[in-house]
Amino acid sequence: MRRSLVGAAVLTAAFAVTSVLVVTGKLQRLDEYAVDHWMPGFTPVGASGLNARGLVRPFPLAANGWERVADVWAYPGSFVISGLATAVACVVLWRRRHLAAAAIWLGAWLFANAIDYVGKRELDRPALHWQHHGMQVAISSFHNSYPSGHTIRALFVVALVFFFARRFVVPAILWFLLVPPLLVVSAGHTPSDVVGGLFAGLALVLLVTAALSSRRVREEALR
Repeated sequence: MRRSLVGAAVLTAAFAVTSVLVVTGKLQRLDEYAVDHWMPGFTPVGASGLNARGLVRPFPLAANGWERVADVWAYPGSFVISGLATAVACVVLWRRRHLAAAAIWLGAWLFANAIDYVGKRELDRPALHWQHHGMQVAISSFHNSYPSGHTIRALFVVALVFFFARRFVVPAILWFLLVPPLLVVSAGHTPSDVVGGLFAGLALVLLVTAALSSRRVREEALR
């Protein structure tokens, strides 16, 4: 439990530092390089993390084939699918009378989405620029895309698999390893977005692990 708390504190500090670097534009060059070289299907319209993409449907209707594949791959990290997975886990725990554990998982999922919402609402990065026909064009698509909620929730889904269906944890980890790069390649997020999401998501998972290791939860599970 203590190691989990220390790890969570370190990752939280890393998330805070990354947030400052993003807001002050220190990672602007990296993100602009990604826009120019790592996002083959990038267009300034519809690339923002604030649109409906990934909320109800896995991909925009106008997306081409490979973008749809990338978005479907990352879709378990969406608000809807991760929420359904959390609801199922909480129902299972409630039926087993593990109420404290159910509250921890539900609270953690809500907190994950709160990090995503508050970050996108309050943390504004300087405008990025896109090299278009040899000219630098200012874009606002990623102005409020930090951190990547998809990355945070995808890590949360892996944690659910680890605790409730451990035999599937290796496929879940392999699935997750492709999520951050696909979010960048499909122009859903910049590299700094997914790095911030990784730090926040890992910190949250360690906090959940520590909470589930508490004496109250262990005693409840033994009843």
